[in-house]
Amino acid sequence: MPVIKETKKLAAGALQVKDVMTTEVHSVSASSTIEDIVKLFLSHNISGAPIIDANRKVVSVVSQSDLIQFIAMGGLQKRIGDFSKKLPEPNDLICVKTSDPFKEVFKLFLTKPVRRIIVTDGTGHLQGIVSKSNLLKAFMVTEGLLDQ
Repeated sequence: MPVIKETKKLAAGALQVKDVMTTEVHSVSASSTIEDIVKLFLSHNISGAPIIDANRKVVSVVSQSDLIQFIAMGGLQKRIGDFSKKLPEPNDLICVKTSDPFKEVFKLFLTKPVRRIIVTDGTGHLQGIVSKSNLLKAFMVTEGLLDQ
């Protein structure tokens, strides 16, 4: 569920990532099968998810497009970890911290070809996610056009 501060009208410039991110993130592990990930995506109507290790450290992300490619390459019973060489490395991920300004995340969505941005604690541990829907909701709330 996206988090928006209780204040009725906030200035978008005063917002931080923690004010707009979704904290209940659907994630997968390297041992998750492609079938399980497809079911997760379909049941929660999501198009991507972080891949985390046992300590909730983000190791990569997987998208619907990735899943379609992996199904063609090996079927539904393979594990996402079997395709790790085809997924982004941790250093290639676009991540932000909870305390980063909202405007920086907004700029990333304008300048990078991303659908979601991973939120970490600064050491790579998953804290949340910011999607384009989070951005739209933040603007509507700050303008007083939508209640939290």
